This record gives sequence, structure tokens and C-alpha cells, in this order.
Amino acid sequence: MGSLGDFFPQGIKQNIANFNLEIGSVVKCFTNHTKPPKEKRFIILGVNDEGDYVGSVFINTNVNFNIINSQELLELQYPVKNQPNDYLDHDSFIDCSELFEFSRQDLFNLLIAEPERALGKVSQKDLETLFRLVKSSPIIEPKMLKKYKLI
Repeated sequence: MGSLGDFFPQGIKQNIANFNLEIGSVVKCFTNHTKPPKEKRFIILGVNDEGDYVGSVFINTNVNFNIINSQELLELQYPVKNQPNDYLDHDSFIDCSELFEFSRQDLFNLLIAEPERALGKVSQKDLETLFRLVKSSPIIEPKMLKKYKLI
């Protein structure tokens, strides 16, 4: 059985997909950025000048202490509660220590085909905190921050 989105005209699907690829949008998709590859939720924090890539941070259920192995990196794990954040199934952490790139076209195509993968948007207050934390990460190179207009 199809989804409700199957009944929308293509133009509306495209508008919805574009709306959900803005800064602060939360998307869920399969990614090869993790080992092993798996479905992840992430927040778009920036778009490059050409508009073909987005810079994002992952949302994790728990802090992975195998990767987050210093106090400095631990301080870049932003806790978020399930309530009032509809994009979460349970309390989680946003990992601001690393920035991941996704093809905007691939995400656009995904959201056209499966609009339910757009999970919502983070609050302006949380977004401002995420920007501050990402800018302070010792892992993210300044050229990557500049590419996504985060500095």
C-alpha cells in the first residue's frame, strides 16, 4: 500500500522536499558514513555555495565512548529530550564533534519518493547551540565550516 504522499502532484512533492532540505531540518536515511552502514537521523546545518551538498550532524541514541574518547569531545554531545522534539523517538544526543556531507540531490530524490523521511525541524534555540558547538569542534576543519557557512 502506498503512502499519502503518493497522491500529491509532483510539484507539491518537490516543494515539500525543498522545504525539508533547509537548515534545521531533520532527515532520516540510510548512510555509509557509519560503520557498519545504517539508518541515521541527522540535522542539516549548512548548504554549500553551489547548493549541491549539505553539511549535517548525526543524532545518536547514546554516546559512543569508543569514538567520543575525551572530555573535549564529550562536551560536544548535545542532549535532546524526546518531548517536545517530535523528530525523536526517545531522548538522544546530537553529535556536534563531526560534520557529514550529503548530496542534496540524493536527499531531494529520497524525500520525493519517501516524504515521511523528513522528520521535522529543530528549534531555533537548539540550532543556535548546535552552531556554537560545531564551530568549537577540534575535528572539523575550518575549510569545512567555511564551506557550509558556519564561520
